[in-house]
Amino acid sequence: MTDINPKPYSEWTEKEIEGFKKQLESELQGNDFQGLRSEYEDDPIALKLIDEIIEDRTIHCKLSDLSAKHIDKFVSIDCQITGEQSQKALEGKFIFECEGCQERFSVSVENDPKLIFHMGKTSCPKCGKHTNKIEIKYMDHSIIFCRDILKRDDSHSQSRYESKKVYVFNSTLPNTKVVNVFGLVVVEPKTNNISIIASKITALKNTIEEFRITDDDKAQWPKYFGEGFEIFPQINPDIVGEARDIAKEAVCLQLHSPPRIEDIEHKKIIRGGINLCFIGDTKTGKSQIAKDVTNKGESKESSPLGEYVVAETGGRTGILYTIDTDNRTIIWGSIPLNDLGLVVIDGLQSIHSEEMGEMRETFETQEVNVNRSVKGSALGRTRITCCMNPGKQDDKPMNHYIYPVQAIPDSWVYAKTPDITRMDIFVPFAKNDVPTKEITHRESKSRPIPNSIFERHVYWAWSRTPGQIQYTEAMIKLLRDESQKLVEGYSIENLPIVHLGIREVLTRLAVAKACEMHSVDETHEKVIVESAHVQKAIVFYKKVLDLLKLKEYKDDLEGKSSLTANEIVEIVKDLDDYHFKILDAIKFEPQGSEKLADLIGVSSRTVKEYYGKLKYHELVDTRTGVGIMLTLRGIKLLAWGSQKHSEIGKKNFTNESNGEEKLHYFTSREEGG
Repeated sequence: MTDINPKPYSEWTEKEIEGFKKQLESELQGNDFQGLRSEYEDDPIALKLIDEIIEDRTIHCKLSDLSAKHIDKFVSIDCQITGEQSQKALEGKFIFECEGCQERFSVSVENDPKLIFHMGKTSCPKCGKHTNKIEIKYMDHSIIFCRDILKRDDSHSQSRYESKKVYVFNSTLPNTKVVNVFGLVVVEPKTNNISIIASKITALKNTIEEFRITDDDKAQWPKYFGEGFEIFPQINPDIVGEARDIAKEAVCLQLHSPPRIEDIEHKKIIRGGINLCFIGDTKTGKSQIAKDVTNKGESKESSPLGEYVVAETGGRTGILYTIDTDNRTIIWGSIPLNDLGLVVIDGLQSIHSEEMGEMRETFETQEVNVNRSVKGSALGRTRITCCMNPGKQDDKPMNHYIYPVQAIPDSWVYAKTPDITRMDIFVPFAKNDVPTKEITHRESKSRPIPNSIFERHVYWAWSRTPGQIQYTEAMIKLLRDESQKLVEGYSIENLPIVHLGIREVLTRLAVAKACEMHSVDETHEKVIVESAHVQKAIVFYKKVLDLLKLKEYKDDLEGKSSLTANEIVEIVKDLDDYHFKILDAIKFEPQGSEKLADLIGVSSRTVKEYYGKLKYHELVDTRTGVGIMLTLRGIKLLAWGSQKHSEIGKKNFTNESNGEEKLHYFTSREEGG
């Protein structure tokens, strides 16, 4: 132990400070800061300079970069707390007396962090005999589990976000989960795991809660957001097609939905964040559109605003929480760790209905509650996008459903109707949605908004509070009226895509549209939601319902579009072989005139001439850029004709002229698939 410097630090000259610092560095053996601190433990000036030396030698890195080369070195790491055991205390400082020579000496965790692993066990530094503790001082202690802060991960390595254990002493944990950890890298004696013993933990600013509008924001945002601007091309421009643009519109609305809003009567706070579900065929752009705004975006120009997780590998444990039974610690999943943010869950079909029930509660309450061997709770005010394939057994192609909306309940995830109501928007993806030529001949397009401006506008929307959102009287009246119309026109009891909670869904969509269009007061702090935003929300919502063919499905269930046996007989008698060839060719997907001409062996002009009679019987419809497709009546005609011969005979179908010989065109959808 050295003598204490008598002169106060404030009276030292720069030359004296620099000289003493060099002396300390010369006395330092490798990185044995603990020994040096012990030598000067009663000299505050020396300890201050040792801290400066430590800072100079501190390695700034990521948790995922830690390896054997970092052992016994100090690191400074920005990370996210995923689990914790707090409000603990440890024996942080001891005074020992030797049983042999009666020499007294002190030991501190601050000077030797590794004492955490063998508390109060030491030998006399002079004679090596046993010692006894004669005085103990306690200090705050926590064990936390941390992972790297969510950022773009070009390597797509799953291990980058695995949690590591950090021992924190003499420092209480901040309320925020995003922190800087400073400490010594060590190897745990029992497990050989690399861990950190941290002497300092500091809260980092939250991007959302600490968001502040700047003068530059006020100048830039009106250039890109407002009436006349379409921002959906900002989302993965490489994915093309009108149906895909609707999915991109959904993503843009979700990104501009505040986490919590008031209902239109200002009597309660409701969820403001929009939840989406993309359901459909593989290789149709579901994941590419969704992950474009996450850390797994495939383009260098993607905006890493949320976290992308794979349900097949994570399940409920990776999404909500898991319990470390050895340490009796809750390890939080992606939803609570992205509170106020966004999570994309891919492969949702792998989660069974039982697990979905637990997630359903979180979607509704926006809080994760754990009531198991360890109890705890965490906020989960998180926007959710789910991507999934339909089918309870194997992935079933969308063309196996007469109406796309039928794919939703044909899954374990949405086998129970309450789970359906937790999603605001379902967007179907089918391979025939976009013509092949449009995909193969697409050209790369630039994103219309600079990423920095777009991302700050999203964070602005996420930082809006219920008190910063205002509804006009006209907006409230229109929203009530439109909610009633939607329930009357689209609600189905056993398939509640449109349900009695539709008013809250529309409120979320209207608020998001107002934020997306930057409808604000002069301060840019308050959002003004007007009737125009409700109208635009309705237009978008009906486009989604049209993709699902929800209205047609409802009409079919209610018998409003039925075909009688006599009508079918008359239609069949009126059509010739080429009409049936056309119907057979478009049974699973729309076709263009040129493709149809090749399939049935006539010119494209001749094909178009056959359209007239098919349209007269309301069996087909044509759409620019898509081609000719079956209508509801056309689908029902083919479905009726695919019945067994005996069943058709009961309806006197085969007794009619030309009935039996035309029957072969009514092959079943399963056989045709």
